Amino acid sequence: MKDRNRGMILLLLEKIRNTNNPGFIPLLKAWQEIDYKKVRNKIQEVIDYLNNQKPVRQYSLSLLNTPIGYGSLSTVVKIRVYLYRIAGQLG
Repeated sequence: MKDRNRGMILLLLEKIRNTNNPGFIPLLKAWQEIDYKKVRNKIQEVIDYLNNQKPVRQYSLSLLNTPIGYGSLSTVVKIRVYLYRIAGQLG
């Protein structure tokens, strides 16, 4: 999600945090590897918070089975598409 409106990204992270669903942690960790430092720090805050939560709702996170690599543009695109979809689902 590099080069996107940082406010939108932070809002998305806050919505993910508010789900209290640790099922998002693998996706957040994959995202954390490819974004800017300030966003990585916020992602880590959300991961730390979710690590202390009990699952409230299970999401289908089949994308998380896709290997992540720095050179894999298609994976980055898949993550972006998935994040946009969950942003719509979260309200």
